[in-house]
Amino acid sequence: MLPPNEIEKDHYQVKTAASKLLASLQAVKDSSLNTQMQRIRTLLHSQPYAYEMAAFMSAGHPAGQQEEESGPQPAKDSGFVKTTARDQKIATNLAGFYALECALNYVVSTKNLSPKTILQSITSNSIDEEDKTLFSRFANATWKASQPFRGLARIERETFAPFYFLNEADIEKDWVQIKSAAATVLQALPQ
Repeated sequence: MLPPNEIEKDHYQVKTAASKLLASLQAVKDSSLNTQMQRIRTLLHSQPYAYEMAAFMSAGHPAGQQEEESGPQPAKDSGFVKTTARDQKIATNLAGFYALECALNYVVSTKNLSPKTILQSITSNSIDEEDKTLFSRFANATWKASQPFRGLARIERETFAPFYFLNEADIEKDWVQIKSAAATVLQALPQ
């Protein structure tokens, strides 16, 4: 339901990140899949690379896509944003809901199924394995996206990894979040 200009912004961000990551993989470009994925994992765990990627993304942001409508910006960034432990806990737990919403929209669009049908298949464990994996991948992505807000050092954790490297226990943790969010959303839908 996003307007085309918002979709284009998202596409541009992904394209910009892809160009930076591709350049960062040049040393292993002719290596095995596992070697290339290990390199990506190493980059994900690197705080200096996180700063480098953020700077690259910021510098590559076209002037026409700046958030002009957001109003005046603070004159100086203090470097600190205070959040309560409660706000951090809420934000972290919302990752499962955001993963559910993103994957749900994808499945609705590609398979022409109603959200309610998909949510019921999740809560009843009747979802097909391919879709279950898709939802789990989104859960992994949204969880990773939330971690730097709690502290950049969290990207160095072992579980902060490409889905490719997750073990069954880690994937199951993500699936529990998806199922929980699906049950909550399903209850909120009209019967």
